[in-house]
Amino acid sequence: MILQLTHTILEKELKRVGETELKVTESVRDKARKFVAEYLARLGD
Repeated sequence: MILQLTHTILEKELKRVGETELKVTESVRDKARKFVAEYLARLGD
């Protein structure tokens, strides 16, 4: 499930930046971590 969420985040990021090659920077990693943590927190409620 975590892997699927990560792929979803990267797909959204790729759409946002357009046709250029997506580089997984620390910023992208932080966004992915934050999104997954928030999603899992919502599931726990």
